[in-house]
Order: sequence, then structure tokens, then C-alpha cells
Amino acid sequence: MRGDGEDQVTAITAARSCAVTALGTVFSRDITGLSERDLHDNWQAEIAKTPTVTPHGWYAPPPAGMSVLVGAPPDYRRANFTSLRDHAKWPRPDKFATRDSLLFVYCSPVDRRTAMLGDFQATLYGGDVAEVQDHITVALEVTLDAVAYAEVGMEYRELYDHAVAAMRRREVTNDTHSSTDRSGDTNIGHTVPWFGAEPEDAVRAALRDEDHLALAAAMSGARRFLTERQRARIGCDEAFTVEPQITSRRGVLASFHFIVVFTGGAKLVLAGLSPLFARFDMARYLPGELTAAVAEHDRQAQSGVPPSA
Repeated sequence: MRGDGEDQVTAITAARSCAVTALGTVFSRDITGLSERDLHDNWQAEIAKTPTVTPHGWYAPPPAGMSVLVGAPPDYRRANFTSLRDHAKWPRPDKFATRDSLLFVYCSPVDRRTAMLGDFQATLYGGDVAEVQDHITVALEVTLDAVAYAEVGMEYRELYDHAVAAMRRREVTNDTHSSTDRSGDTNIGHTVPWFGAEPEDAVRAALRDEDHLALAAAMSGARRFLTERQRARIGCDEAFTVEPQITSRRGVLASFHFIVVFTGGAKLVLAGLSPLFARFDMARYLPGELTAAVAEHDRQAQSGVPPSA
């Protein structure tokens, strides 16, 4: 039995929206002086208020399948990582947010009924250092460009090559690796497991029993990564993430996570970044065409109707 594509799109959108709304609630209060652990726990508590999604994400470790990292000036290296699974990059109680912090946030809730993931990730910065602002702009620009380039029939490696070429032109690099991908290749994202299909009975059992380890193993193993060697083609009914971790020559990392969904060939892009950009006043340095593109993706996602194929 095949999965209901429209139902799955609704589930992905709702799970991701839950993550964004919960984070917005956390950030609606003054976060100055709060630790990474405080922000992590507060975010999870807000997500837990929505019973249709799992408050413990599928991508674990890190704890609860989510992360908050606080990069402090002048180098912001705390928010630079190779893998969030690394214990050294788990949220800590002694790393505190300030107005000048570079924040990296990630979570991976799952819709309980359909097993569709609702991953969300972003780099947020309300400070005034031009170098950091410029790098965030480059990261968003490259990622939006890759999202726009994706089309049905394209090999995933074509999308990867397009994104990497854009990074080279801007003299930045992508440091996204997966510890579960034995190839060791860098990637810019992965497919959404079981989109257009029914998840295995073991997956449904893991969701029912809240068996986090079993869910993590199943989800991790069911992904295909968007790498330079991935010859699989984007189908008419396909969903995948675009989430390069883009690092500047001076070691500042910025990353934005989008989910691209094709149903019957029609394309929908899930972003959810607009309210967070507003919270950190990022429009004062992000180019208008980039914030407008994000806002349009958010508008289409809220309407629930993708543009025609």
C-alpha cells in the first residue's frame, strides 16, 4: 500500500510548523543569560505541548534529537561542528546566550500517525558584526539557490554539484557529513524516509512504544543522501531536505534547513524562517530578495497548496 502523498505533506508541514512555533515561543522571551541546555529544554517542553508529534526527535544523539549551540564572539567556533552527535557539541549548561551570540538550532520531531519527519534547522544572529552577517547572507543565498534549482527528473548528484559550484564561487565550503553514511561523502541533505510509501510495521511500533533508539535506527537507515555520487533521480512524488553546513574561510558556520516536496510533479518548499528572521531583526542585513523568497515559501506552505507543476 502506497502512502497518501497529500496526507504526508500535511504531516511534514505540521510537524515542522510545530518546531518553528515552539522555538518562536522560547525566543519571545528574553534569552540573555540562558544556557544552551536551558534553551534546549525549553524548546523541547514547548514541542511536547503538541500531542501529534514526538517531543523526542528521531536524530539522536544529541539528547532528545535536538540541539542548541551558542557561538560567542570573536570566533563563534562553538556553533561550528562536523556532527551534532559529537558529545562535545551537545547543549551545555555553561554556555550562555547574549545579544551578540551566533545561535544554531536543530530539532527532529516526527508525526506520530504517518512517521513523517519535521526537521528544522537554522542559524540566527542579531549582532552587528558585518563579517558574520555577510556569511549568513551567503549561506542563505546558496541554499535558496539550490532549492530553486531542484526539479523532477534531475539526479541528486546534479543538485549537489550545482550547490557546491555556487559555494566555490563564493569561497565557502560545505562540511555536512553523516556518521551513518559509510561512503564518508559530504552531502547537502537527504531524502525523507517513506514519503510516498507506508513505513514499516517496526517503525509504527517504535512510535507507539516511544522506542527512541529503534526509531532513530530506522529513520537513519532509510535515508538516501544528496552527494556527488547519488545517481537516484528526483521523482514526481518525492521529498528531501536541503541543508548544507556552510563554513567561511575564517571558520564561521551558517546553515539553513529546507524541505523540498514534489507531489504529482508540483513543488512545495518548507522554510518557516520568516518569524525567526523578524525576532532577530535579520532583515536589516539580509537582502530583500532573500527574505522575500523565504516569505513566499512560507506563504505557500501556510496555504497548503503548492504551485502547479
